[in-house]
Amino acid sequence: MDWLLDGGWLPSPVIRTGIRRQLQQRLEAVKSASLEDAYARKMTFVEALRSRPIAIETDTANEQHYEVGTGVHQAYLGPRMKYSSCLYPNGGETIAQAEIAMLESYVQKAGLQDGQDVLDLGSKVTAFSNSKTQKIYIDGEAKKKQLSNLKVITGDVVDYEFEPSTYDRVISIEMFEHMKNYSLLMSKVARALKLRGKLFLHIFSHKDTPYDYEEGWMTTHFFTGGTMPSADLLHYFQDDLTLQKQWWVSGTHYAKTCEVCLVCQSARIYTDVQAGLVIAIDSKAEGSVAGAG
Repeated sequence: MDWLLDGGWLPSPVIRTGIRRQLQQRLEAVKSASLEDAYARKMTFVEALRSRPIAIETDTANEQHYEVGTGVHQAYLGPRMKYSSCLYPNGGETIAQAEIAMLESYVQKAGLQDGQDVLDLGSKVTAFSNSKTQKIYIDGEAKKKQLSNLKVITGDVVDYEFEPSTYDRVISIEMFEHMKNYSLLMSKVARALKLRGKLFLHIFSHKDTPYDYEEGWMTTHFFTGGTMPSADLLHYFQDDLTLQKQWWVSGTHYAKTCEVCLVCQSARIYTDVQAGLVIAIDSKAEGSVAGAG
């Protein structure tokens, strides 16, 4: 089946039917017979996370996401290269407008201000990522925009220790879903924050049931070692940081983002074919493109 998907042989309606079937199977798998059973399962899951490392399968996650060539992402993302959900307050925004809408909401909710020291896990800004290709791209963009207050650190959050009491804000956009032991991770973040510093994070979540990605297409090809948090999962990990406020953004915004990215990617493929080119983007090399007329 994989070779049919990878080769582009299956039409979109067939793929969408398969996706909906897998989603229904997942909903059945996490469904509980009662509220009592649901909470018992959740508490078991929380205790299991506390006994695990901060993250697992980090090398595989790199291959699936973070070391994919930037050229691949440029084929379907908006101009801000936002590799996460955008925000469509009116529903008719372009991908560029939706990127800015979500980024502006981060600024407001996180209380970001000029002059702050900010650590972006993934004014003086430090970006932390386990991706070499992301560092190359960000450093290049910073040079073009003449930004001198941006530093990019390449490392693994599992074993990297940040300078203590350094940051006014730590921001994480859709990274915590790759983590397991939130107790250890929150402790690490707390040490990096200044007095009265804050952590702001954006995660996707199930409304009430957390689970591990252990099998299926998503696990094998896209989210090995991943976690689906429940909306309240981080409430159980407040030993070092205390939750002050939480927002819920409808999943329809993520669905819209994915649909728009698919349209952009399809348009890119169509344009390349119309130009008489066979395009092969090397996921192991930074933006490497090979073409044959």
